[in-house]
Amino acid sequence: MRILIVSDAWHPQINGVVRTFTALERELRALGHTVRI
Repeated sequence: MRILIVSDAWHPQINGVVRTFTALERELRALGHTVRI
């Protein structure tokens, strides 16, 4: 599945949103999905 996540919070910011999206991206990729943030 192709997944797009849109947010104004991303690297180089470091906060809870960025950490959550990073973890979500890693897990979705591990399941074989294509992820773009």
